[in-house]
Amino acid sequence: MKDWFKARNIWGAAILALPDAEAGKLVKALWTLTMTGEVLPIDGPGNGIFALMRMTLEQDSIREAEISEKRSMATAGIRRQKVSNDTREHQMISSDIKSYQMISNDDNKNKNKKENKNKNKESESEFIADDAAAGIQKDHDRILDAAQDAGFKGSNSERAGLLNLYAEYGLEKVLAGINECMTHSAPNLAYLIAVLKGTPKITKKTGNYEQRDYAGEQEQAVDRMMSDTWGVI
Repeated sequence: MKDWFKARNIWGAAILALPDAEAGKLVKALWTLTMTGEVLPIDGPGNGIFALMRMTLEQDSIREAEISEKRSMATAGIRRQKVSNDTREHQMISSDIKSYQMISNDDNKNKNKKENKNKNKESESEFIADDAAAGIQKDHDRILDAAQDAGFKGSNSERAGLLNLYAEYGLEKVLAGINECMTHSAPNLAYLIAVLKGTPKITKKTGNYEQRDYAGEQEQAVDRMMSDTWGVI
């Protein structure tokens, strides 16, 4: 049996209306019923009141059982929903992890492919054939010797500038430009760049480069270009 029960004030009013002996019997019968479940016999007017009390307590028990069942069902539903949500969340996290791993693996593969491709390109560009290297060295020597013969200073920066011009314009054009510098008594890198940047005319009679004056505004443009390119000026 339960440790408590819900008593009504109307029961108290009925008990108070009974003689003390009858009231005591009714109270004793009520608590015996709620504590042990035993039904004591009652004679007189208290019998009808006790019957109403018993009926009310039984109805209370039925309602409490229904409420308890509904609460249990609601709690079970909440638990099932929580488990379902946790499972779904776990699946989503697992799916995200797998997706991230796949993307990461693809990125690593693409990165490795790109790095290998770049390495192959670097390896291919690092080395040239021996005969080609020998030819380039020979051209370098010819240009540096021609510049020395023309009166160039021969400083490291000037030698580097000459080789850069060779890489850009080629052997024949640089040699022709050095010859122009010597002809005009201007053996310096700035004048040579002006010659190479200009458009020398070729005479129809001799087929040689016509002598030109590269002074003035063209010299100023060369000075600005040299300052930006090699920091010479």
